[in-house]
Amino acid sequence: MDLSRVAEAGRTAGRRNRTEPGAAANRSDPALAAGDPGGRVLRPASEEELVQVLREAAAAGTAVVFRGGATRLHLGQPPERAETPVDLRGLSGIIEHHVRDLTVEARAGTTVGALNRALAPRRQFLALDPPFPDRATLGGVIAAGEPGIRTVPG
Repeated sequence: MDLSRVAEAGRTAGRRNRTEPGAAANRSDPALAAGDPGGRVLRPASEEELVQVLREAAAAGTAVVFRGGATRLHLGQPPERAETPVDLRGLSGIIEHHVRDLTVEARAGTTVGALNRALAPRRQFLALDPPFPDRATLGGVIAAGEPGIRTVPG
């Protein structure tokens, strides 16, 4: 993975994503949205690559912003800095599934739809139903704290 973009973001931090100190990053920034026409988003395909991205970003002093399916970018306050957008959808898939225990361990970039399709042959499902389940990632659903209408607030 080419990490030169992380170092470049460190050199240009603030110019691209802020108009003044303390100003929030633009939510309409295409690097934060689902697409990436400018090619700024890093897409690690393994945990090792993610560690490398985080090390490079820390060394360059850039702010890392994680994203998945980008279905809930409108929630909460926008980040003040977003020099290094990182798409976690490449970190997807089931790690372990214990059918009898009704437990599953999956990576953050796994979509809710993909997980439910994988569990369906065993007559199991994840009791979350966020909007756009084929785009909504497990990491995003947890980060947004918006599990859907099947979950009773408690």
